[in-house]
Amino acid sequence: VRESGEGYTLSGRPLDPNSAAARPYLQHVMQLDPPAAKPPRASGGVAEKQAAADMKDAAGAESKAGGESVEAGAAIEGAPIPGSDGNNNGDGNDNGDGNDNGNGAAGAASDVALAGDADSQPEPRPQPEPQPPAAKSPARTEYAMSRPQRSHARAVAIRYDDPHQMVRCTPFHGQPLSGVAGCQPFRLLVHTNAQLQMDFHAHLMLSEVIGLLGGLWDAGNRVLTVTRAFPCDALESEDAHTNVEMDPGSELVVRQQIAGAGLRVVGWYHSHPTFRPDPSIIDIENQTAYQKLFRDNSSSEEPFVGAIVGPYDTELPGPLSALNWFCVGRSAVDRGHPKRLMVETVADASLLQAEQDTLLQLLDGARAMRNSAALEEAWRPSSTELRSLKMAVSLALRMPWLTASLAGEADSGTAVGPGASDCTASDGGEAPVEKRIPPAFLAAGRCAAHDPFLAALSTRFSAGVFKPGADGQVADMPGLGNVYAAYFMQWAKP
Repeated sequence: VRESGEGYTLSGRPLDPNSAAARPYLQHVMQLDPPAAKPPRASGGVAEKQAAADMKDAAGAESKAGGESVEAGAAIEGAPIPGSDGNNNGDGNDNGDGNDNGNGAAGAASDVALAGDADSQPEPRPQPEPQPPAAKSPARTEYAMSRPQRSHARAVAIRYDDPHQMVRCTPFHGQPLSGVAGCQPFRLLVHTNAQLQMDFHAHLMLSEVIGLLGGLWDAGNRVLTVTRAFPCDALESEDAHTNVEMDPGSELVVRQQIAGAGLRVVGWYHSHPTFRPDPSIIDIENQTAYQKLFRDNSSSEEPFVGAIVGPYDTELPGPLSALNWFCVGRSAVDRGHPKRLMVETVADASLLQAEQDTLLQLLDGARAMRNSAALEEAWRPSSTELRSLKMAVSLALRMPWLTASLAGEADSGTAVGPGASDCTASDGGEAPVEKRIPPAFLAAGRCAAHDPFLAALSTRFSAGVFKPGADGQVADMPGLGNVYAAYFMQWAKP
């Protein structure tokens, strides 16, 4: 620190040499002054009382001799006079500053009382011997005198005792790559199919799920594209509802699948089944490690993102799952803090048959797992919505080929249901749904009910609007289409 100037801690903040963390080290490096020890106090024994009396008698004798010892002691800067604290010690002489305390009579009286009955008088405290002042460390003095005061406006490192503590993400400043200080360092493009695949996986379990994201990285233009989501197996754990760890064997297989598809690993995802999709301390540590692992030396960027899906958070306004994209900041101010990423959505035209089969197999396998979600039960106490319907609607809202024709239709028609509540609830005697929903939404609802993937998904449900008929298909397809239409009307963007 002395040779290179101002030092810094691992968190990037200026080093305070007087802090509790720095002093033990700097005492060896810079020879800082150790904390001054307090003088010992008298224990009150007879020997101590007699020593105090002897010291007072000696001080009085020196005073009568002309005060040479007092003046000599005062000549030493900062040295205390024996039997005093720098002022008059009670013997009637001043302390070198021309001020007499006028306590000579009191001092003499105390001498007589001490000699006559030591136990009946207040105990005089033994005074320390005069010592030369300790030399101060030049390095510390110069540094401490010249350094500016610490600013309390600096960013502080995140420290929590609970590794599951969640941290709200803070936004970047300005648009990605805008050149504004603190802007997002790359553009993030996410395909709708990747969002659908993550959402599907998250709905299957009440424990956390995990997977990898495959895509492309354009280092020249600093554009990261997430094309597909690849579910991975999670290790069994006691805290699976609040923590998840990827199975290493599954991770290896999935990485090979990503490479075989001509993609690279560009991120990871996991779920927070019933709570906010904010990253925890563990998530931040994992994201930091991944970013360092996938650092692109050619661009000095870390093109690796994290996504958290919240399928059953009871605070959600409706069936659409929450999705939070984040990374960990690298600047001096944001280092170690989660940053919310701005996402540009890329609309896919369809979901490939191979990807449909993979998701349906995932659903079939999840039913036998310990923490699987009961899809025929309500997903929150305040609603009659079943998890199966919430899942289907959330997926349908991520299928742009179903909803692309609804742009600009949000202001037409009358409201269906109270706000964002269950659209299958009783209408209270109002007009039929077909009379209150514009034709465009009814058409989109019919398309959703007959979509190959959603239709195959519907056959795996058995309650509510998905109740099957004799042929195993949904018994009331027009009614299911109307339900989709009602949700589309609620969630369509003007």
